[in-house]
Amino acid sequence: MPKLPRLCVVTFLILLYTATMVAIAFSTAWGATSWISLLSYHSSAVARGELWRLGTYAFVSSPSIWFALEMAMLYYFGSIVEKAVGSKMFAFLYGALLLMGSLLLQLWSLFGTSQHMSGAQAANFGIFAAFVAIYPDIPFFFSLRARSLLLILLAVTSLEFLEGHHFASLLLFLSASLTALLFMRWRGFSRFFSSTKEHPVTDLLKKITSFKKEPPPNSSTLLASTSISTSIIPFSSPKAHRKKNTPQKKNINIDALLEKISQTGMESLTEEEKEKLQEARMELLKRDA
Repeated sequence: MPKLPRLCVVTFLILLYTATMVAIAFSTAWGATSWISLLSYHSSAVARGELWRLGTYAFVSSPSIWFALEMAMLYYFGSIVEKAVGSKMFAFLYGALLLMGSLLLQLWSLFGTSQHMSGAQAANFGIFAAFVAIYPDIPFFFSLRARSLLLILLAVTSLEFLEGHHFASLLLFLSASLTALLFMRWRGFSRFFSSTKEHPVTDLLKKITSFKKEPPPNSSTLLASTSISTSIIPFSSPKAHRKKNTPQKKNINIDALLEKISQTGMESLTEEEKEKLQEARMELLKRDA
């Protein structure tokens, strides 16, 4: 997991969110809530010229455990995204997500339904989508990949909004996620849209496992024994077999090598083991051909 950098934009956002949340809590306790309504988004108010509501709605939040979790996720995922794209590009992305949400609702209100909104849940979820665009295959809960987790969350959220007839909220979450993914693709992070390739060791393991179960009858290689753990020695010419004192290749246990790779990685192999592993791979490729 990458380190969290010390960056200013995400920190500033969290401080601003927290400060307004505390102010709203005290104002509500004292009954002074008139200024809070001036910050929330209302499509009718925006139509009258109160354009600041297009952005200030995001900072209207009530104290709750969900607010704390939202800020923690914004700090973690937002810091990584900001490090990847830079502070200016991150500020541009976050501002675009906030304005896009309110502008979409303003367009929605043209069909005769008044819209209102507070909080930046959709924009913060878009930041998570941007993080997934950088690390689509990083494992989360129960080894669930980030790419799969994002799609599952989008599916569950969509069903929840559809059940409650919150079509505007559904539009905001889907558009924020798609916008963040496309933005990150524009910045060069396209792994989310590309198919994942198998690791060479995984591919070799599959070939060896298949070869162990069904050895071909007409093979161009000679197995020292019926077990896959014996070395793979190519046929040589008759003259080579008649030579005396010809050094014999050392038997290499392929199963042991694969077990070693799975536990300590390819870097733990010696040069001789890497060479034998490559020879085994080449022999299997020749067999497939």
